[in-house]
Amino acid sequence: MSSKNVNRMPFLAATITASILTLIFGLSYRTLLTRLGATVTSTPISPSALQAFPMHIGDWTGEDIPIDEKIVSRTGTDAHINRRYSRNNGMDSVLLYVACGTNLGNVLEHHPLRCYSGAGCTVQDRRSTEFVLDNGIKLPCNIFHFSRGDFETQRITVLHYIILDGQRCSEISVLRSRIWRILATVDYVAQVQIVVSSGGTITSDSMIKMASEFAVESASSIADIFERIQNDRNAETTDPLKKEGGSQ
Repeated sequence: MSSKNVNRMPFLAATITASILTLIFGLSYRTLLTRLGATVTSTPISPSALQAFPMHIGDWTGEDIPIDEKIVSRTGTDAHINRRYSRNNGMDSVLLYVACGTNLGNVLEHHPLRCYSGAGCTVQDRRSTEFVLDNGIKLPCNIFHFSRGDFETQRITVLHYIILDGQRCSEISVLRSRIWRILATVDYVAQVQIVVSSGGTITSDSMIKMASEFAVESASSIADIFERIQNDRNAETTDPLKKEGGSQ
């Protein structure tokens, strides 16, 4: 075997792995989205509902990164956050993307494995993990590694989890089983993506560590804001004046 072919082996292995992961994920994902396509509750979430999310999380300071309105409209989601959080004088930086809505199919369609692969990235690794927060609550999530460029010059780590009516889920298979059992009672779904990208200046382990630290530090604030959203929606459901748009 020539040295040229030997050098291509890791690339071919990564390509085959990416194809298999994408195929398996795609089959189950399309089945779920078909089942959920018409699942819409009567009251959308306010587009401003997530804007109260704090700009300061521990040592992290955030800044909004605007998304083109045309792109937002294509997602079919009700509300979103797209912010960059930095610490250590900008040495550490993550992108936080949170999107939520009452149309479950629309929200779940933009899964990292689907979107990043569709944007020309190659998935290099995928792993499941679980963090135990200070209050003892578990945070299950998946971590994806992508690369982009002829020589894999850009590396991207995405920590991802789903919130279904306040309950955190790590993966589509877990979410699918829960939704199919309680399909009539689902009120909203949200996905959280914490993204770290590098042109080669930091290691993959450091990228995982950075995304994981932010995930743990931001988890309670994310839970709080969705608890607030749920309480507001419950109040609208039980208060006839609010349901009609206010008192007369």
